[in-house]
Amino acid sequence: PTGLNSFKYTLRLPKDWKEMKLRNVKAFGGDFDLLVNRTEKGQIIVKVVNNTNDELVLEKVILNGDTLEIQF
Repeated sequence: PTGLNSFKYTLRLPKDWKEMKLRNVKAFGGDFDLLVNRTEKGQIIVKVVNNTNDELVLEKVILNGDTLEIQF
């Protein structure tokens, strides 16, 4: 956590994993999904979806090991 409505996330997806899903995370006064997919080029697509209002909070292409700050 970096505040009441934000957190930092450093992504380290194991090399054999193509995707990861953390569903229904209850934090920061809400409920959200964290969805991670590896592209064929080795990049990582990260999506954060607010389940309370079905809003896409973040969609970003990063590299494995990069840090994101996510704010609701």
